[in-house]
Amino acid sequence: GQSEVFQAAQNQSDQDQSPAAEAVPGDIIIEEKYVVINVLGDIHGKTLFASLQNLGFSFGEMNIFHFNSAQSEIEFSLANAVEPGNFDLEQIDELVTPGVILFMRAHEMKDPLACFEQMLGAGVRLAEDLAGQLCDESRSMMTEQTIEHRKQDLQEYQFRRMR
Repeated sequence: GQSEVFQAAQNQSDQDQSPAAEAVPGDIIIEEKYVVINVLGDIHGKTLFASLQNLGFSFGEMNIFHFNSAQSEIEFSLANAVEPGNFDLEQIDELVTPGVILFMRAHEMKDPLACFEQMLGAGVRLAEDLAGQLCDESRSMMTEQTIEHRKQDLQEYQFRRMR
């Protein structure tokens, strides 16, 4: 349950080597792909909550925040970087965390690239609002190069999936 989000985010860096595949009736193999962006810093719950509300996130399933598109499919989610990854809304004002994790399940998206663009936009805004740093899944600073690499990766993934 709760910590599987956390595991998915932590495992993302290993996943490039061995994509997890799950069997589906009819032997269609779905390559699972999670894309993760970290916003790291001295993050205070009150500011975080205000920023997430401004960005249109809602608190929900698994006690984490979700961003929903107009089509109401969950586009991406945001978890606490501290295990088990969830938030307690009643205690949100007292929360101080070293980071939050934005993640999307590319394998569930019709257009993972568009979703990534939107998630990246939210990450940039959060980093500004929270005076945090935008980092990749291995917690290295995200550069233009990192971002281009993610986009190419998702394009290739989408292409493989469509064949």
